[in-house]
Amino acid sequence: MTNQTDWQKIFTELITSIRTAIKPHVETIKMPLPNLGIGAGGDAMKPVDLAAENAIVDILSHHKLSFTLISEESGCKQFGSHPDDCYVTVDPIDGTTNLMHGLPFYASSIAISGKPQLASVYAGMVADLHHNVAYTAFLGEGAFYNAERISTSKTTSLDEAMVGIDLNAYRTKLPAHIFTALYENIDIHDTSAQTPPKSASLLRD
Repeated sequence: MTNQTDWQKIFTELITSIRTAIKPHVETIKMPLPNLGIGAGGDAMKPVDLAAENAIVDILSHHKLSFTLISEESGCKQFGSHPDDCYVTVDPIDGTTNLMHGLPFYASSIAISGKPQLASVYAGMVADLHHNVAYTAFLGEGAFYNAERISTSKTTSLDEAMVGIDLNAYRTKLPAHIFTALYENIDIHDTSAQTPPKSASLLRD
């Protein structure tokens, strides 16, 4: 049943449903919020996160899909009579901190897989909820910006590339010499470099 599912149609419905569900929360985001505890991903849950998650579950259930939800908020939950039909991995609101601070950069991230592993993903969507833009991809069909097909960049030099990095290093534990290498345009895979640059060592310490 999963292979015959029209995920493009479902993704389109999800965007509308999520945006509708979170609208009242976005409008009152500066008001005091209830303590909903810590989500499965380790962050404090917000009403807007749960509203988005519930909207996702409602749409999938409306299509009578059996699935296992793997959510940053609620963790793993099973729905339907055959929950191993597919695995729906979601971050209902990817960028809650941005939203809470009034920054217009937050999305819903969804991956559909046949097994609970990255290699089994066959459909995915990142929906920019503020700008009403969706990036989708389907195994064997390519990737799309809304309905327009897109492809990876042919840029091979960092001098010509735009690179985005999450500097929240205390959580990512990304070695400082990698940041330094990117900044200095050094090949971080060069095995001749036995030790990281001194500047990186200072950062690490």
